[in-house]
Amino acid sequence: MLKAMFFDLDGTLLDDEKRLSEPVYHALLVCRERGIRLFVATARPPRLAEMLGWTEKQLSLFDGGIYLNGGCEKLADSVRFFCLPVRAVQQAMEITRDFPRVNFALQGETGTHAFRFPLAKEFYATWGVADADILPITAFSLQKTVKFLLFYDNLTDAQKKLPDALYPRLFKALREDARVLCTDAGMVIQITGYDADKCRGIERIRMNLQLQADEIAVFGDDYNDLDMLKSFPNSVAMGNAPLPVQRVAKFVTKPNIENGVGYALQTFFHIK
Repeated sequence: MLKAMFFDLDGTLLDDEKRLSEPVYHALLVCRERGIRLFVATARPPRLAEMLGWTEKQLSLFDGGIYLNGGCEKLADSVRFFCLPVRAVQQAMEITRDFPRVNFALQGETGTHAFRFPLAKEFYATWGVADADILPITAFSLQKTVKFLLFYDNLTDAQKKLPDALYPRLFKALREDARVLCTDAGMVIQITGYDADKCRGIERIRMNLQLQADEIAVFGDDYNDLDMLKSFPNSVAMGNAPLPVQRVAKFVTKPNIENGVGYALQTFFHIK
């Protein structure tokens, strides 16, 4: 019997307008009513009210989760961060300087951010970032970087693929210190420490809750979800996921814009 579920957000729980639709909300509510504990497993920071406009209606569905691709774990009132090694941050910045138009963001454990190039002011709200959270790189503590992001323009509506040479260089240089993932159809690169990944975070929460692996279900749609989809027997890939992601999951459901989560809950787990 399932006792906990972990959901990626973008491309999984959220539709293409970054909304938690009413059908998906009600499907999750049914799970809660059955006593199943719900968690997010996302690349986003734990600022869903600011970033997505969630109110207590949505937030109260969840008991915590994995944020920043595992860089932050939340269970009830307990919060834990896993920072990147300083030398990995410095190497990533140095490599990116060879790509003049690529932006990067350092995301800190206290919610502070430092950007290579400032964003248009209206875009900061989509990051959940207030003016006081934005620091120059010179004032940002490299020892407290949880995630390093590379992208063009504004991350949340990226349309341009990053240079093909960038990911291999980062991967080769950082492979001893960090995880380097290329996601969002090549438009985003995400870098976290080795202790920070969704799968390890879910495993730590599983052990804390004293659950068996087959008492958990995981849902995802992108390459940063591969490990968790491979590692848990009740794994669901969205119909909009790339084929390599779909192939590692036990189940493949409908796309996120077709209430794929609700369909999976009813069809594969018989939760109606």
